[in-house]
Amino acid sequence: MTKLYVNGDSYTQGLYIEPEERYANLIAKEFNWNLFNEAHYSKSNYGIYRQTIEYVLRHLGEEDMFVCVGFSHNFRQEVFYNSAYYSVHKDVYRIQTTDASHDLTSADEYGFKQYCKYLTFVESYDHSLLKTLDHFMMLSLFLESHNVPYILHNTTKPIHHSMMTRKIEDELDKNPKIVNLHNNTYEELCTVKGFIPFDYDLYGVTGHQGPEGNYAYYEFLSKKIHELYD
Repeated sequence: MTKLYVNGDSYTQGLYIEPEERYANLIAKEFNWNLFNEAHYSKSNYGIYRQTIEYVLRHLGEEDMFVCVGFSHNFRQEVFYNSAYYSVHKDVYRIQTTDASHDLTSADEYGFKQYCKYLTFVESYDHSLLKTLDHFMMLSLFLESHNVPYILHNTTKPIHHSMMTRKIEDELDKNPKIVNLHNNTYEELCTVKGFIPFDYDLYGVTGHQGPEGNYAYYEFLSKKIHELYD
């Protein structure tokens, strides 16, 4: 393989740390892959899912790629409005695509905010968890059907644990290429190295992984890639 395609939110983007310290860059360096990192802060799982499929379909047959996707918080949503995609969390919205060349008018902005508030109000936490499960399963089926090697992982932890949370984690654990980072393996690794798993690294800032957390993340995912594909 020659290309490592990566997508996710700010954890996978490597916010607040140098490029060479990011886990995606460390993986690319180890395997001698060219890195294309499409991760962006605040990105929703649907945005991650959509962009990954779009990239693979555009480059299928042109690139020998490995896909590594870190899914985000399940309560983020994506909305297509006025020719651009937006990532929505409560009343916060951000343009998710870089090719949007327009601005929202004041009237558009007010109506859009009200719509986003409605979306976040009507969706239950368990419903958002089910959508996350769907994104994991559908993306894995898509990549399998196109013979694209991959590893999918969740870079965040649930806000609260419920019966639905446990059932979804059980489903994710059935596919060895879906790495459920809520399991004890990674938590134990972090504990041994002296920091809290995994999105509140003691060495990081604002709740993001610092260099040490990214290095442990890289070690963990690298080992899984070798186990699955060597």
